[in-house]
Amino acid sequence: MSETRPTRREVLLGLAAIPLLQGNLAAEDQASSICFMSTVEMARLIRTRKLSAREALAAHLKQIERVNPKVNAIVTLVAEMAEAEAAKAEAKPRAGLVRAACASVGTVT
Repeated sequence: MSETRPTRREVLLGLAAIPLLQGNLAAEDQASSICFMSTVEMARLIRTRKLSAREALAAHLKQIERVNPKVNAIVTLVAEMAEAEAAKAEAKPRAGLVRAACASVGTVT
């Protein structure tokens, strides 16, 4: 056998890893799509309870973690304060849910 051809074991291990990789990519795509949607769309999703302020914040924090080392756009990240604000706003009556996303994301950026 030549060294360039994978063994049967390597092929099977690679095939077994495909579902894990696909799930990871889908989660990253979803998080990334949240980061690039408009504030109006994000507010609509929060109002209809298809997205929470904490989920929106988590997606933005993940995007910051992924991109900031390359661009160095955020000098001081206060993620804990943003998370506390998102949690506080979600605890308020329904009218506060939209403000939660905008407030928490605004704190991060």
